[in-house]
Amino acid sequence: MDTTTHANELQRLILEANKIMESGQLEEALRALARVGELATDLGEWDTAIRAHQITAEAFHQGGNLGAAFSHAAEGLYLSLEHAPDQVLPALGQILAFMEKAIAERRYYVAEEVGPGLLRELEHLTPAEGAEVWRDLARELAIVIMLVGDAKGDEEHPSFVEALTRAALVDRGTKGRLNLNMWVHSTAIRAEKVTDGQNSVAP
Repeated sequence: MDTTTHANELQRLILEANKIMESGQLEEALRALARVGELATDLGEWDTAIRAHQITAEAFHQGGNLGAAFSHAAEGLYLSLEHAPDQVLPALGQILAFMEKAIAERRYYVAEEVGPGLLRELEHLTPAEGAEVWRDLARELAIVIMLVGDAKGDEEHPSFVEALTRAALVDRGTKGRLNLNMWVHSTAIRAEKVTDGQNSVAP
């Protein structure tokens, strides 16, 4: 198929996916979204490909399959990092929301598996100069990882310690240490909000 034919096929698949989603047929909708994502990626239509992954992630999330939700949300984030910088914040926001839901449901292993790996990925992709936005993303993710340790009431928890270490390295010096103290304090407060209070750390 030539470029025009590909583009027309992509539009057809998008309309088909939208119609199926409106009908509530989850499995069919997921298959249609997968076709949209694959073709959009082949065509370099990155915004469409990213959106397909985000919608798929949300569908799995609603269905209670957090593993698949994280997988598609992460793919959307990686595509954003590589091809669509303006989509990075929404993509990361979706992942953070899923992580907080996992923690609220005491599914700590999900956040533990996803958080540190994603943080390392962000650090790996951090440009040497003009990296303020990436530092902000790393900080926010570090807060969520620390939330796991707080919710468990365990400051020796590996995720908690790792996040503290990484967050401290993000912004060195006195200002960085002050910021880190603020992150820890706000995290402890948030931990109380997402648990029943039995395992949270008092601020």
